[in-house]
Amino acid sequence: MRQSRRLGIFVSGGIVPLTSSDYTYTGIANFIDEGDGNWQIKFLTSGTFTLKSRSKQLIDVFCVGGGGAGGRSSLVNYGSGGAGGGWTKTYTQMELKKGFSCSIVVGAGATAADGNGANGGQTYFNTTDYSANGGFGGKASTRSPFTTGDGGWGGSGGGSGAAGDKNGGAGGTDGSAGSYSGSGSGTNLGDPGPGQGRTTRAFAETSGTLYSNGGKGGGRDVRNGASGGANTGNGGGGQGTYNSTSHTSGSGGSGIVIIRNAR
Repeated sequence: MRQSRRLGIFVSGGIVPLTSSDYTYTGIANFIDEGDGNWQIKFLTSGTFTLKSRSKQLIDVFCVGGGGAGGRSSLVNYGSGGAGGGWTKTYTQMELKKGFSCSIVVGAGATAADGNGANGGQTYFNTTDYSANGGFGGKASTRSPFTTGDGGWGGSGGGSGAAGDKNGGAGGTDGSAGSYSGSGSGTNLGDPGPGQGRTTRAFAETSGTLYSNGGKGGGRDVRNGASGGANTGNGGGGQGTYNSTSHTSGSGGSGIVIIRNAR
């Protein structure tokens, strides 16, 4: 879903393409000149953005929340759930005036630890009115009753943990729910996490870069949950415990903010 907002005030005069010398940023960002007057800036860490020159800029904004952490448990043969990727949100036709300045927060990926996975951090541009929430952590398997862990909710959902010698459920992609583990659904088996139900690609475009995959559930095939990776918004994988309790879960990937000239 696309949402329109207006930032700043209208300033007369045409829109001139932005260059890397027309703004400052106190964090880490990459400016990309796409040619034909098109451009985008990828904000990789939190900081303050200031528009130094040009009378007006009309922009689109894409936000990705931080991914959740996978669940972790000491139980043998009961895997934990993968985490949800961060939610994504696109805002269009924002109008910025010369001198506009704002805070940008890139949501942190949740750090893996024992127990239920933590949620990822919120990402926003200027205010939380232009934001995307972090994905939910995967659930740890439990002893009473013995059950595998649920996948976390998110932009794409996390996969469920596996019981016995089965494989963990796959994480969702492009806004879909995660999958059940190889042991299927049923009593005392965890559920996969739902996704947001719409694309997680940049600016909600079919050709956009894919963000916010769900983490894989823990099982025989993956005993150490994979981490999400910086600026992906991906959820961390759940811990698999087949025949062992010494494995780990994965941390979530940090989010990202991208702005571009309005298309």
